[in-house]
Amino acid sequence: MRHIIVTIKNGNGEIIAVDEMPLPSSVNTTDLVIETRVVDVPPRARQKRDRNPLHPRALRLSDLHVGKRIRVHYVGRLSWLNSSFSAIVASKIINRDKEPIVPIVKLGDEPYHTKVFAADLGITPYKVDGSWNSVWYVTAE
Repeated sequence: MRHIIVTIKNGNGEIIAVDEMPLPSSVNTTDLVIETRVVDVPPRARQKRDRNPLHPRALRLSDLHVGKRIRVHYVGRLSWLNSSFSAIVASKIINRDKEPIVPIVKLGDEPYHTKVFAADLGITPYKVDGSWNSVWYVTAE
């Protein structure tokens, strides 16, 4: 089964929503026409999100293990930040004040070891308000 991924951006080009919908195999995607319209409707009951809404295949904390190769993506507007980089989960995930911390080795010309809060990578929502990081997410490599 194929899936269609819809990315919605605001006037500044910032991603504000991403969703994935299955397409029946009978749909011919070469002649596919997509129409959109904005309507005022009551909000749907909120579903618990266990995955970063920036990407349908974003990793969950439970997907990570020592030695896992990951790709860290940045979708913000700061041009001096790398847009994405490869890394390996270096050791066991630790918790500090109930906040998971992911030890990674960033790969590249000069690999280096660092520890990053899972919420800052977009792997878990922030504990304070339950929001997701709006510019970082992680996928499998």
